[in-house]
Amino acid sequence: MGIGLAQFLIIKDTGGDVQRKWQNYWISESVDGYAFAPFSVSMLISKVSDGEESVQILLPPTDDNLTLAELGLQSFYIATVEQYQFLVPDSGLPATKTKIASFTGEFQAASLQPSAVTLTIGSNLDSTESQAPPRKFTSTLIGSPPKF
Repeated sequence: MGIGLAQFLIIKDTGGDVQRKWQNYWISESVDGYAFAPFSVSMLISKVSDGEESVQILLPPTDDNLTLAELGLQSFYIATVEQYQFLVPDSGLPATKTKIASFTGEFQAASLQPSAVTLTIGSNLDSTESQAPPRKFTSTLIGSPPKF
């Protein structure tokens, strides 16, 4: 038996509806409701967050993933990535998984390369200023803007 690492990704729209539930370890298997998808996550475990941290999720450059990236950026989708460690059994799924890292962030940017769609997710909170998102408030985000 060896030690395995698996990443689970859930993407939700702003209404909380699940758009995607993927895991990247068990090929052609569904684990706890997460279907297999060949994605990778960069720098999930790096350091203690000092604000405005982000991670990148690399997805295959398919039409579905391009559409997901476009809709996610326009509608401020939220992604949560969890990394689990487990003992690899001789067959089947492991009896237990231990969560070793987790990251939740809003879609911030996307780019397309020939080999991948790269999604950047992270916090829009500014850790050194007023803790307000450093983006323009619009009525679609907050309703009627406050009057000062």
